[in-house]
Amino acid sequence: MGAFSLAGYPIAGLTWMRGVPKAQNVAMTPFVDGYGDLRLLVESRLGTTNVAPTLAVEVGRASGLVARSAERAVGATGGFFLGASAGARY
Repeated sequence: MGAFSLAGYPIAGLTWMRGVPKAQNVAMTPFVDGYGDLRLLVESRLGTTNVAPTLAVEVGRASGLVARSAERAVGATGGFFLGASAGARY
């Protein structure tokens, strides 16, 4: 493994919910709202050439929406996340 880099950054955008109820007496209204998350990225460069493969791990916390029915959560966006990626630096 080569040099490690550490970065933190925010992301903002839109999130939405839509659905089709199974029962005819249930109403579902599509909804769009703002979205944001904070990420911490740890990346390792796998070489020292001009174009080098990279491996990265991301962890973070995202805001989002919660859909409820009679005080029961039936859908949600956002939460904590953990991810990994492979790429290249040049």
